Amino acid sequence: MANYKVRSKLLSLMCLGIFVMAIVPVVQAQDWGWPEQVKLTASDGTTNDYFGNSVSIIGNYAIVGAYGGGGNGGNRSGSAYVFKKSEIPGDPNWYQQCKLLASDGANDDYFGRSVSVSGDYAIIAAEGDDDKGDYSGSVYIFKKSDMPGDPNWYELSKLSASNLEAVDSFGKMVSINANTGTVLMI
Repeated sequence: MANYKVRSKLLSLMCLGIFVMAIVPVVQAQDWGWPEQVKLTASDGTTNDYFGNSVSIIGNYAIVGAYGGGGNGGNRSGSAYVFKKSEIPGDPNWYQQCKLLASDGANDDYFGRSVSVSGDYAIIAAEGDDDKGDYSGSVYIFKKSDMPGDPNWYELSKLSASNLEAVDSFGKMVSINANTGTVLMI
């Protein structure tokens, strides 16, 4: 790794998906570089899950997509994993809180192909969903539980566009901003 000085603390923590190896290194900015803190892995990960193909991090939460996994709907139905950073001062570890699945997952949905997290909300794409034709796509919105001690996130809604057709792959890229209530889906 090259020696360089981090000039801004604006970006102080990031996750890098290495989906071929099914790991997501978490690195944190220091004045002298970006040392690795920890590697995130799925508790039930298998070959060809594509864990880490999509990653989103905000504050103490990271969402990691695994669109190639079996999920709850068969081959390549997909899943996403929620990790939370330890609240113990000085502890760099992140712990898997839960696994997110589409309520209607099916073969080749690719749920987890794109993920985004903001505040208490996460959006997960399923670009292969076929509700409006093969690979028409859809996105799911999840919310973190409000109950103290409950680590789960719950599906709130499934979204798609009214004019979708086969091979539109709606949700290929997603982003959410919980502060403004904005959801961007492409």
